Amino acid sequence: MGTRVTVGKTGPRMTTCVVIFVGGWECYNLAMPLKLNHLVFAARTLEEGVACLNNKLGIDIPPGGEHLQTGTHNSLMSLGNGAYFELISIALHLEAPYRPKWFGLDASKTQAWIDERLRLLTWVMQMDELEATAAKRPISLGLAVDMHRSDLTWRLTIR
Repeated sequence: MGTRVTVGKTGPRMTTCVVIFVGGWECYNLAMPLKLNHLVFAARTLEEGVACLNNKLGIDIPPGGEHLQTGTHNSLMSLGNGAYFELISIALHLEAPYRPKWFGLDASKTQAWIDERLRLLTWVMQMDELEATAAKRPISLGLAVDMHRSDLTWRLTIR
């Protein structure tokens, strides 16, 4: 499991963010000002997650898009003040990526966990200066790569 993701700014519609998800939920002191960017929930399928939110909470979460580089897709809605609720799942119709899927979605332990019900996987926090900040961390966050979904672009590190 152990996927680490750091998100940084490149596109006009994306803020600079950091998220660290490690199997076992280790925390690292990032020693920087952070602001909540989004909460990431996962479901076995996007359709099941959307239906669950609608049935249990009366929420109609709008479609987001596909992450071709990671073989996932999402639905996304604003929580206000620049924060978002993201529902993500593996997109079975997409070609398998060359790296593990975001947030350990393809790990058997994560799959078993989200097979039971919709789950909060992690949260993403805004930060500044992706590369400079990642270089100062006591753990490797991986190399920064460009990502996109529809008209959104961003940089992140995936390890």
